Amino acid sequence: MIRQLTDADVGEYRRIRLQGLLQDPSAFMMVYSDWATRPHADFAARLRTVTMFAAFEGDRLIGTIGLEDDDTTPDFGWIVEVYMTREFRGRGVSDRLMEYVLKHQSHQCLCLEVAAANAPARAFYVGHGFEDRARSLDDQKAKAGTGCEILMTKQMG
Repeated sequence: MIRQLTDADVGEYRRIRLQGLLQDPSAFMMVYSDWATRPHADFAARLRTVTMFAAFEGDRLIGTIGLEDDDTTPDFGWIVEVYMTREFRGRGVSDRLMEYVLKHQSHQCLCLEVAAANAPARAFYVGHGFEDRARSLDDQKAKAGTGCEILMTKQMG
């Protein structure tokens, strides 16, 4: 099942968010140590600022894709917090989740950043119509030791 997360899901969202930051730190701009001690209220606040879509296996949250409005350009949205638990990777769940997000968004252009070294993620995004636009060295990523980011975009119509 795929659906948007609500306040009722904050516990499961916290669990999978921390799991992703711990197991795949190079995939995110945030780091585990910055979030591990934060209270539930911080995760609930994140769910109010980002439209978070999720895939479930029964009651267990197994993957997320967030959609965040651009603060300066209303027609642009950002794909954020893309994560799939390891045991569900390669099963098409991420594809179904991305297709759901693309169908249920209203922006003219979607943007995302991906680590240059993360070839599987880049291939996933290219497969969904995203194109490389620019490379940058983000200060926060540099501090985390994960380096260069690639900006990718997808025109929505």
